[in-house]
Amino acid sequence: MGHIVLGYDGSTAADSALDWVAERISTRPAGVVLVVVANMFNAERPVISRFAHEASERLRAMVPDAAVDIDIVDGRMPGTLSQSAQGADLLVVGMHTNTRSRSLLAGAVPLRLTALASVPVVLVPAGWAPRMAPVTVGLAADGSSDAAVRFAAVEALEQGQPLRIAHSWLMDSPLPSGPAGGARAAREARVRHRAILDGAVMAMTQEHPGLAIESTLVRDNPAAALTSQASRSSLVVIGTHRRGLLSGWLLGSVAWDLVGELRDPICVVPPRLS
Repeated sequence: MGHIVLGYDGSTAADSALDWVAERISTRPAGVVLVVVANMFNAERPVISRFAHEASERLRAMVPDAAVDIDIVDGRMPGTLSQSAQGADLLVVGMHTNTRSRSLLAGAVPLRLTALASVPVVLVPAGWAPRMAPVTVGLAADGSSDAAVRFAAVEALEQGQPLRIAHSWLMDSPLPSGPAGGARAAREARVRHRAILDGAVMAMTQEHPGLAIESTLVRDNPAAALTSQASRSSLVVIGTHRRGLLSGWLLGSVAWDLVGELRDPICVVPPRLS
């Protein structure tokens, strides 16, 4: 049985994350640890304990046979929650849309959490509702998404949904001079990126013969390409190479552009899973 850590703070976004976990474990049983970082609340420990138990009872009401534990910890966000999730299969938290800057000033939850965590982090937007749709994964050309693609393939299989692999491309700079040179360079670039996408599809087809796989090649930046697919997805999965991280404060530009903007769950998969 799997192990899911649910970061809970009583917000509407956290309630949506709880709903997402309930939906998941109703068909894929997993033990759930509901983690509350007590220092986030201006309340006495008994009050915090009571609201944590109310949340766990709500989860059990939705999934009566759910195995739910509560862990109330002292510490700072997001590091304490990240540490609590070590060894888990998944860390799930809620997020409020269109609040990236405010979240960053408050400790970069969820952005910094996804940079620090050693396990896949699912960010569930407030107001989430289930959707039967493909699992979409962003495919990078540099290998940083390899673990994310494998994670998304397994997720799609377990959901009983197709896997959609989305890859984007843009022309390199400087552009060749003249209309003919530019058109030829664009054709060549498209062929190269189509080969990258086809290679990923072939690899997942060989790894999961029964999995239905869709592919989409978009001439745009990665964040825009994924955003265009999100409304037709049950989950958007991205990877990160984590180059240039400063103690977890910075994350890849794709995650930065997506987090807080999408109305659909996002899963950020760390490279170490590869």
